[in-house]
Amino acid sequence: MTTIRPSDFIISDNPITQALIGTLGRAELEFCAALIIRWHHARGAQDWEAVSREDIAKLFGSDPIAGAWARCPFFRPDPFAFARGGFITEWLDGDASSKGELTPKFFEAVSREWERRERLGLARQ
Repeated sequence: MTTIRPSDFIISDNPITQALIGTLGRAELEFCAALIIRWHHARGAQDWEAVSREDIAKLFGSDPIAGAWARCPFFRPDPFAFARGGFITEWLDGDASSKGELTPKFFEAVSREWERRERLGLARQ
């Protein structure tokens, strides 16, 4: 499996992030992943860092792209389903400040879809 970094994702003012479509099985989960990726981009992070639900909530007030997503009536991320799905650690403990890390299951799902696209001659993004 290829190492995936935050910079491998192109994020725009549209919350439907092309690189994530079809990776996690539900738009609500892919929206959560897009928020986590956007948080990394906003920080200029080159590597994955632990992030809390509180960090993501603050992003809506400080980041114009996340702010634009929040105005989209179809944008409904589900952080608890994201955690129950096994894509991030620590987010189910009830404390919004608990920092979670993306899991191997998340990276495997993204890699699997990107490899499928490559086999079909489709672009990742």
